[in-house]
Amino acid sequence: MVRWLCSAMFLAVLAGSFSGYAPPAHGQQKGDCKKTTIRDPSPFLGNGGEIIVLADGSVWKVASYQYLYLYAYQPVAVVCPADGKLMLMDSLRPAAFDITPVK
Repeated sequence: MVRWLCSAMFLAVLAGSFSGYAPPAHGQQKGDCKKTTIRDPSPFLGNGGEIIVLADGSVWKVASYQYLYLYAYQPVAVVCPADGKLMLMDSLRPAAFDITPVK
């Protein structure tokens, strides 16, 4: 049930619940998303300004100003780089974040 709820919330997020628009990065189409894990920091707190490293080594900054104190250890997430969005999938409190690339 929780996974279905997370998926449904993520689809709602992709449907336009976020304001703002980030142009697609080079070689990516808007809406290209992938499942990954947050490797660092551990634990991931979900706080605004937090620097995160994904399983593929890409580095992002949480641009949303939320303070969730999730204490999630290597959580599963869906990232949409072209949209600048990240959605936690295995949290008891599903959360969506605006993210920006660091490098």
